[in-house]
Amino acid sequence: MRARTRHLTARAGRAAARMLGSRAELRLERVLLKRSWGRSAARRLETYLVSGYQSPLINIQSILARHHFVHLIAGDRFRELERAELEFAIAKNRALRAEQKRRGAKPGQRDKSVTKAFTAVMGDDGTVFMDRWRRELSDVAANRTSVLEAACGSANDYRFMVDCGLAAHLDYRGFDLTEANIANARAAYPDVDFRLGDVLNIDAPDASFDWVVVHDLFEHLSPTACEQAIAEVSRVARDGVLVSFFHMADIPEHEIKPLRQYHRNRLSLNRTREAFLTHCQSVDAVHVSRFVNEEYGLRQYYNKGAYTFVVRK
Repeated sequence: MRARTRHLTARAGRAAARMLGSRAELRLERVLLKRSWGRSAARRLETYLVSGYQSPLINIQSILARHHFVHLIAGDRFRELERAELEFAIAKNRALRAEQKRRGAKPGQRDKSVTKAFTAVMGDDGTVFMDRWRRELSDVAANRTSVLEAACGSANDYRFMVDCGLAAHLDYRGFDLTEANIANARAAYPDVDFRLGDVLNIDAPDASFDWVVVHDLFEHLSPTACEQAIAEVSRVARDGVLVSFFHMADIPEHEIKPLRQYHRNRLSLNRTREAFLTHCQSVDAVHVSRFVNEEYGLRQYYNKGAYTFVVRK
């Protein structure tokens, strides 16, 4: 009953805010988003999105993001190692799916079996490519890139940039709306610039970072907030924006699904591309499921709605 009451209150609040205009709507959205994530325990946030199919060790979008920055600092020098890492990740995705089936569970990230299956599948070789990258990147001459990560969580992806030696080549800043996430990130990396921040109003001058990185955020925003967030990450980027989407499709319009305190929208590929092109020069879109099928023969990636955008200014 309480949950339904909160849902109705949030829905009524959104309706009232829309009547008052976009500023009121965005203010309410900030409050609801902060409240939603603020209820999660710090320990849960620390382990969120770092196991199973979403672990940056085997998640294709996380790996593609790291490879993007490897290219920026080292060009095509590590093409073979990049392919080897993707082949490793594909093999682990297959094995994880098989292990879940062996345990009698339906393959997928949401099933509770995935954590145990992931531990079994990774075994002792889970960090093999972190170790290889760290050795290889230690010999790369200094060629630093400034990076801003929006909604960085508890250093969910950054910790793997550290482990593989990539972070040493980046001037990195991460921000998040949730205090517990920032506390976790600062505790793990006290010398790194993690701060509270809002993607709808980024505290940075225009073109102040070479690249902005965003993982799994835009689907959780209202259409108004999504447009504002796209404008903001584009504004503060000098060279481009690297975005991972988890719920996108080649459909004519966004499918808007408001939940109690945030959204879980299915974004239109073309509408999202158009929104970025309002602020940027080009968008390269990678449909991850198609990519791993065509390039590596993985016919069943865990998320058919995963897309990666490389947006250039």
